[in-house]
Amino acid sequence: FGVGAYSLTITADSLLGIGTNQVNRAARTRLRHISTDALDAMLSPEGEKLLNDDNHSNEEAGEATELQAEDDGAQAVRFLQVASLSDLSDVDYYRVSTPRATTGDTVTVQVELDSLDIGGLIPQLQAFDNDNHPLPARIIVNGNGRLVVQIQNVGADSELTLRVSAANTLAFDGGNYQLQVSFPTAAIELSEFVAGELAEGEQRAAHELTVATPQLFNFLLTAGTVNPPPSPSPAGVMLRIIDDTGLIVYEVASRAGESRSASSVLLNPGAYVIEAIRLELPGAPLAGTLSYALH
Repeated sequence: FGVGAYSLTITADSLLGIGTNQVNRAARTRLRHISTDALDAMLSPEGEKLLNDDNHSNEEAGEATELQAEDDGAQAVRFLQVASLSDLSDVDYYRVSTPRATTGDTVTVQVELDSLDIGGLIPQLQAFDNDNHPLPARIIVNGNGRLVVQIQNVGADSELTLRVSAANTLAFDGGNYQLQVSFPTAAIELSEFVAGELAEGEQRAAHELTVATPQLFNFLLTAGTVNPPPSPSPAGVMLRIIDDTGLIVYEVASRAGESRSASSVLLNPGAYVIEAIRLELPGAPLAGTLSYALH
């Protein structure tokens, strides 16, 4: 862990016109690509809260904003956009051109969405091809205001449409975000650590995990339903990783039909227990058998 990014802030306390929390916010890694004007707007008490507010001007695929390639001196093609959603009804459409393939006639597209506000927007994404057909997007990260997906086998030298919206929740339905699109040479392959099912009425299940060397893990939990009843109640699964002293070192929860992640966790060598816990509303009808997989 000797290589990585860091942020340095220098302030003159007697001249500082904003709070310490705002200074710490400016030092966040997710803000490293935004312009100084945008940063000033986010931090200044007199500034605008929403960045590049489009006033609902690109809410249809035909009104999609054309993304421009970011010139950072690197060989790889990358697109970067800072924007905002004003409320739950606000939607942003973007159009991006895929590069020519180095081999074959398809490319892998990686899309990263980051909320720029602490405790702010929870973003979600949909992708469409030239004929407006939805494309399957594989979730890599989904938590803490960060969403990373990969779309494989997209036609090279073609156009792709992206739809950015807020997750269906009234608590985190607006705010600033950063959209980044890149084209990695290889897709990320997720390894499955555990998978199982919790039958109706079954509350918990346990699995063993052995770590041989210190490793930094970025887990992803996918939950689902198996033969659900006609009107299942909202349900989900929580996974906990417990060390040999009984300490919970990691915890993540996902509703059925979704994939969620939490912050990365450093696990030292040793034996761990992965505990799966059924989540249901008290007094609600049972949701049937729940499935789960931890990648």
